[in-house]
Amino acid sequence: MKAMELIAFVEITTRVATRRMMTASGILLVPFVDSLPILFIIFSITLTGIASTTSLNLVLLNDLLPSSKDVAKAMAIVVVGENFFGMVSPIATDYVIAATGS
Repeated sequence: MKAMELIAFVEITTRVATRRMMTASGILLVPFVDSLPILFIIFSITLTGIASTTSLNLVLLNDLLPSSKDVAKAMAIVVVGENFFGMVSPIATDYVIAATGS
């Protein structure tokens, strides 16, 4: 990949990743909402943003790694990491809440 193509790729990827991150950060609106239908809308939008980062990671790995075997191995590690931290985060949150009392 030539240097100019790589620079253009990084700029586009950064722009898309920033948009996805802003979509996922919409979850911060939840404490300020009292309506259940609006909460469902916020959760739907943020989960869509979070789920789309997996496909963005796959595209990035596919463009940067030389072999398709390497892409499959790297994506497997990414997905296992996502699933692991997805399972551990509620447990860790419970421990933090129990320790702080709030």
